[in-house]
Amino acid sequence: MKVSVLLISYNHEKYIKQCVESILAQETPFKVEVIVADDCSTDATIQIISKLLLKCKFSYKVLDTHKNLGMHKNYQRGFAACSGEYIALMEGDDYWLDSRRLVKHIEYLEKNPECVMSFNRLIVKDEIKGTLREKRWDYPGSTQPVTTAMLAQGNSIGNLSACVIRRSAFMKLDPDIHELGFADWMLGMALGEQGFLVKLKEPMSVYRVHDKGIWHSKTRTDNLKNMIIPNIDKYDKYLGYRYHDEFMAYKKRLKSKLRKNIYKNNIMKYTPGFLKALIQFKICKYIWRAF
Repeated sequence: MKVSVLLISYNHEKYIKQCVESILAQETPFKVEVIVADDCSTDATIQIISKLLLKCKFSYKVLDTHKNLGMHKNYQRGFAACSGEYIALMEGDDYWLDSRRLVKHIEYLEKNPECVMSFNRLIVKDEIKGTLREKRWDYPGSTQPVTTAMLAQGNSIGNLSACVIRRSAFMKLDPDIHELGFADWMLGMALGEQGFLVKLKEPMSVYRVHDKGIWHSKTRTDNLKNMIIPNIDKYDKYLGYRYHDEFMAYKKRLKSKLRKNIYKNNIMKYTPGFLKALIQFKICKYIWRAF
């Protein structure tokens, strides 16, 4: 088997149809299997997936689920079920844009055996604001090599649904990585110790932002304080402090950003409503005059 597409889902009935259809739309000259790891959804997610898979041209397997495992344990069993040379990741609220996305990733990985993971640029679809935003590309070429040291200074991956990994490299990782509660950032850094990663310029997947998501159901301040900053120390230790300077520089920047966010939030919290309205009015008036 050349590629395993690992589909992770949990209560994604609102988005899962578009997600699965983007997988089924893939045009490939190689064999593909779809592994579904649904984490005991309480809505119609698994029923929708099962119905759509009836017209699947690829082989597929739906893993049995009798209880909710949590995201990281669910990922762990999903990885274990994959048999492909490469594993393409997909989360149930995201989707792919290009029917040749898998081909483009695999072509690069085949030509560059020292590359352990590829990931493409994202389009962020904000369901809350109703906006689409293409992630910036500041690199001169169409591909950007990425190292663990670079990632330790800030996550440039952004979403697991953008990633395709070399399974042989993943199998060499310490199983304890699952206990870290890893996502795209930690996975990329750990794999990067075995070879290089590459970012593809072409935006071939959509990362959906909505209020039920793990990340966007909380405020930016809460995520910085309770998730990102504490994880830096855990990741630094897991990687044997080999990128300590890079991690600490990133942590310093995030702490500065956190202090500014807290200061701003406190000011707005205790500012009377009429004064907030006046401030907004003056800002709008200034912008209007500028034009």
